[in-house]
Amino acid sequence: SLPTLPEDLRPLFRRALEAKHVPGPDIVRLIASRGFCVSPIDWMPKRSTDNLPPIYEVWRDWLEGNLPSETRDTLSAETWDMVAPSRRYTMLTTLHREAPDAARALIAEMAPKVSADQRVRMLQCMLPALTQDDAELFQSFETDRSSKVQTLAKTQLARLGNHLQSDADALAEIGDYVEVAKAGILSRERVVAARKLKTNAQKQRRSQVFAKISLKGLADAQSMDSDEVVEAWDFRSDSGEFIALVAASGTDAQVHRLTERAIEAKDFTPEPLMARLDKSARLAFGLQVLKHDDMSLGYTRQWITQPEGDVPWSALSSLPYDDLTSALSESKNSAKEATAGDALTVLGLIADQDAAHRILEMMTAGGLLAVDPRLTLLRLNAAL
Repeated sequence: SLPTLPEDLRPLFRRALEAKHVPGPDIVRLIASRGFCVSPIDWMPKRSTDNLPPIYEVWRDWLEGNLPSETRDTLSAETWDMVAPSRRYTMLTTLHREAPDAARALIAEMAPKVSADQRVRMLQCMLPALTQDDAELFQSFETDRSSKVQTLAKTQLARLGNHLQSDADALAEIGDYVEVAKAGILSRERVVAARKLKTNAQKQRRSQVFAKISLKGLADAQSMDSDEVVEAWDFRSDSGEFIALVAASGTDAQVHRLTERAIEAKDFTPEPLMARLDKSARLAFGLQVLKHDDMSLGYTRQWITQPEGDVPWSALSSLPYDDLTSALSESKNSAKEATAGDALTVLGLIADQDAAHRILEMMTAGGLLAVDPRLTLLRLNAAL
């Protein structure tokens, strides 16, 4: 449904692929965001390729031999196997948005007949239009035989505000690992922090305890509200288990707020909160991280995992371009040159067309040749 990349740009695309600085799906995603697909002569996804733009899903169906001999325009239990997988899940997403009762009934009927990976994909089709009405179906998957399906179900129930039950014995121990104190001598505000532990055995037990409780359970144990705990958490203490707790049992708003606070505290990769955020939220947080990132832009790249060349010059203008051009003039294979090369790769993926043109002009004005291989991705971006 998209025109093929213009002939004069195919060599740039091939050179960007050959450089192997960026996975193929990221480059074709940039190209798809500008309204083109690539020629299958230049690139084809592998069967295991993930993170593909929707236009390439049917290519993977073809590679897997999953194109049925006949097709159907409606999705039901009877036509399920007559629809190619990529189109099947697109249709299921649409069905859930337009006729959610029918979609839930179809998922409930088909789930026992398909693999765990397919059950995950079926449930993921509900996420774009998730509502409280979906909670009952997700509850039925909390005891699924697959841990992946269980985790997805419990996470989405947490998003909907359905609180997970905490283990009573674990809650009885939580005071050994979490402390609440006043923020100052005269302040009524409270700070929640992880206690300092001395042995690995204590740390291991703390992880076990946190795995058995919910955010609400922790808040109740401290006579606080869940939102208060998120707001009061002290990132100067060991925060790994608390971050995982909020990601597993917090609402979307709580995940979003804790992520904001983590970035403010200079914790730029608060896994697994990142996994709870959609693409637009990750882009927004990635642009916040960009302001504090080092020259390689490595943290920014961890946030913007599905770049589509849409970050404007206003968000990129303050980067140290003089330092970049200086580093790129260093001897080949130096650490500085490699770091600057990484930054150019990130910029080539995230910059919009105007920003790509401006960055190219600054790089060439700083002494780089326009045909420098390190500018290939930026040149492709600017030409699309």
